[in-house]
Parts: sequence; structure tokens; C-alpha cells
Amino acid sequence: MKIRNEKYEEQLARVIHMEEICDRVIEALLSKEDVYKNLKILKSQIQELKAYYEGPDWLEDFDADRRELFPKDLKRGILAEDTLYNLLYDVDKVLRIKGK
Repeated sequence: MKIRNEKYEEQLARVIHMEEICDRVIEALLSKEDVYKNLKILKSQIQELKAYYEGPDWLEDFDADRRELFPKDLKRGILAEDTLYNLLYDVDKVLRIKGK
């Protein structure tokens, strides 16, 4: 039986929120419209995603996922080891190229 407490609920909500941001950023990168403009619109969300990945929360959530504390049907792509790194790299690359 998995213990559900306030910390668990906070982590679960955080993973869901970050997944939603990740989806929006991926959609912007894959858009046939102005990718640079779309990423600029998402700037604050991209910064939030970067802060999550570089801070302690991602590691906590990653560890909780490894211990199978989250529901099996939870979308958790952001907790794969390279997903956010690669996504943030791609965003940075587009912004640097287009920003020149």
C-alpha cells in the first residue's frame, strides 16, 4: 500500500504540471509556424521547466518514480533521464540561432 500524504500530492501535482509545460514546449518546437516566436511566448514556462530540472524537485520526483510511488498510468516523460536535458538543449539552440 502506498502512503498518500501532502508531500506525495505536491509531487504528483508538480509532475503533472511540468508534463503540461513540456507538452506545450514540444508542440512549439514542432510547429510549422514561427518556432522562435512560439518559444518566446513560452519563455516564463521554459524558465520554470529549467528551474525544476536544475533544482532538487526533479531529483525528488525522479527518485519517487524509481520507487514506484506514482500511479502506473501517470504520464512521466519528464522523469526520463534525458528528456528535459534534450528538450532544453533544443530550445536553447533554436533561441540562439534565431536570436542572432
